[in-house]
Amino acid sequence: MNRSDHPAESRKFRSERRKLIDFSNRLGASLARLGNRSPRIFVLIVVFGIAGVIILWRGYQSRNEFKYQGRPFPAWFTQLPLTLVSSQQVMHTESITGMGQQYGGTGNVARVFAALDSFGTNAIPYLLQKLQEEDSTIEEQATRLAVNSGVRSIPFRLAKFERSQAVSGLIRLRDLPRDTIEALARMSISARPDVAEAASYILRARTNGMMMPSGDW
Repeated sequence: MNRSDHPAESRKFRSERRKLIDFSNRLGASLARLGNRSPRIFVLIVVFGIAGVIILWRGYQSRNEFKYQGRPFPAWFTQLPLTLVSSQQVMHTESITGMGQQYGGTGNVARVFAALDSFGTNAIPYLLQKLQEEDSTIEEQATRLAVNSGVRSIPFRLAKFERSQAVSGLIRLRDLPRDTIEALARMSISARPDVAEAASYILRARTNGMMMPSGDW
């Protein structure tokens, strides 16, 4: 049957559609007014909304992951120390704080490295992902909004610091398969300087036998 055979159903459909459009318009107008009156509150709503989506997605991804002491590798990754690599210098630090987020943890390196050793090569895909990851356009815009509005904390993590944690992890792992070494070699000539410098340093460090015992921090 055609929709015209059910006029009552058609009218109901159009009515519900109008209500949805009206609600969307009112919501958009309300957010616009909020943005004009209280830009900081508006920024917080946007930032926390983005963070909620990210947290839900990461939770979904980690449901069936291998765990150590009841925690999946992404949870341990947040506690890895940082190896900050640039063309000028390399710096090691147990932890650093950026935009309200802490990366790494003080006095926790031995425990985190024990977890990393337990995960072994299972940790490699996640480490390589973090080594190459960039902040999304939405995250960059939200961070810029937060900075410009004087908001000092964001509820998501910055790729540049997580890259430094990935460097530490990939140097610390006892064994890297041949395909991982080849992947790092390709990254070392990446058009992105941050990724190229990080990958090159990992390869040099492993060649020189720098396996990063916990005492280095």
